[in-house]
Amino acid sequence: MKLTGKPENRQRQIGIGRLPDSSMSSRRQFLRTSLAALGFTAVPGTRLFAAPAGWRHGGKCEIVFGFISDSHIRRDGDPAKERIWPRTPDTYLRNALKFFRDAEVDAVVHGGDMAHRGLRCEMMFHANAWNDIFPGNRLPNGKKVEKLFVSGNHEWKRNNSFEFSVYPDPVVCERNVLHNDMPRHWREIWNEPYEKVWHKVVKGYHFFGEHWEDAYGDVAPLLEREAKNLKGRKPFFLVQHLMPGCTESGKRTSDALGKFPNAIVLFGHWHNSSADLGTIHHDSCVMINGPSLRRNGRTRLPGYAPDSHTACDREDIQHGYLVRVYADAVVFERHDFRHGGKVGPDLVLPLGEMDAKPFSAKALAKRMGAPEFPKGAVPRIVHEGEHVVVEIPPATANAKSRVYAYEIAVASEGGGGIRKTVYAAGADFTMDHPLAKGATKVRLKLSDLPDGKRLRAEVRPISSLGTAGAPCGTTI
Repeated sequence: MKLTGKPENRQRQIGIGRLPDSSMSSRRQFLRTSLAALGFTAVPGTRLFAAPAGWRHGGKCEIVFGFISDSHIRRDGDPAKERIWPRTPDTYLRNALKFFRDAEVDAVVHGGDMAHRGLRCEMMFHANAWNDIFPGNRLPNGKKVEKLFVSGNHEWKRNNSFEFSVYPDPVVCERNVLHNDMPRHWREIWNEPYEKVWHKVVKGYHFFGEHWEDAYGDVAPLLEREAKNLKGRKPFFLVQHLMPGCTESGKRTSDALGKFPNAIVLFGHWHNSSADLGTIHHDSCVMINGPSLRRNGRTRLPGYAPDSHTACDREDIQHGYLVRVYADAVVFERHDFRHGGKVGPDLVLPLGEMDAKPFSAKALAKRMGAPEFPKGAVPRIVHEGEHVVVEIPPATANAKSRVYAYEIAVASEGGGGIRKTVYAAGADFTMDHPLAKGATKVRLKLSDLPDGKRLRAEVRPISSLGTAGAPCGTTI
């Protein structure tokens, strides 16, 4: 199946559950592929699902790797000093790498856009952090950690006015712009050859990557040549900055991936939050968007048009994934590298039933249900001059489905009304962050409300998949 059309209109599919920590995996039950055909529901020992009696997890973690993207570290504009611009610190990059080190990963994936202005020193900031944390590409115990990096559009960015303000000498400028000689810069910075497409095998798992350059699709012939090594139940991974199929040339890749339901694509570019399940796609294969280490935006909710951001600082969110691969499942842990902790339940993808696509948006929504308010929850109404503030209690009653936005409807008894959708406060933060646990406050102008003495306000919670729970309401 070809991946065509706008990304936001493609089906989004994934399985949600919670996998035990690796130290407990031998003592806990979890998901099995064969359950998919029976209507997969379970990760035992959690609030979310319950497995059939007698079922046991089939093995230990076979490979673990980190996945980050879009760190966008920018050089300070002072020509006399090569230093990081204060608004794009490398703090979160270092936090992520240290977390991966402590998790004893086998590899780290970066989905591109390390540099912001396409300068050599911006990529060097990443290399400096890497070399500090993984000296000699190794963990403290001596185990090798593989670099699985690709360039993004910002590595190939060219902005002459900025470049010459930083490097007034044209010769010096020419030497310090990545775009001018990417093979040389990549080789000198990362101590490995630059290849438009690459293929690496880590602990028996195949990883492919394709750099941005001018077009995508060059990895397709490589996938076809390696087909005999890729077919089957065992997953392999493709790393790109852009989602396959988003460009004409990239459709060659999506066509090739159509032959491999066990492929998992890891891409960046969108800067979305890992709390937003709209970043997970399952068409011809599974595709997961890596959230930005610099900042995150949001995917538009299907069927809704959110009007405001509501009490959440986008600059304050730096997420990434820790990926654990088992014989029968791939587990994506969603981590916040600013505050620490998990953004939500782990994403558990069973292996072996991919052709049936058991994790369509429709099937997933059916299993998860919708976010719900606790029993007796009521919005609080506060009058402030020419405004009415609606304080919405957090919709936390359904642990399987996290609230991502709220739809507010205000109507009069005589007819007429307004409807507004806002993102939930703390929707992109860890579940135990004060914003996520607190009320979402929405200011409405009195002049925008319908006429009438008695107005009824109803609020409905919505998940990032667009599923809506039961409303709660009150009189204004």
